[in-house]
Amino acid sequence: MTPTPTTHPTNIPDAHEIPMPDIPIYVYIVSGLLIGSLLGTQLLGMWLTGFRRPVPIPAEGFHGRGGKGGR
Repeated sequence: MTPTPTTHPTNIPDAHEIPMPDIPIYVYIVSGLLIGSLLGTQLLGMWLTGFRRPVPIPAEGFHGRGGKGGR
């Protein structure tokens, strides 16, 4: 059923009536610089390590089981 003006709920505002926040341009600039910095840092780290896959950390090393000591 297609909504008509009489069946449309009146408590839902029209999309054109909702005010959009006025976001200053410097917010977009700072956000872009932050994202670019994080991406550049990630790529630099990958380049410095020769683009190798990370070595997985063995789980038993952090739980006190296996290895040295024990019961």
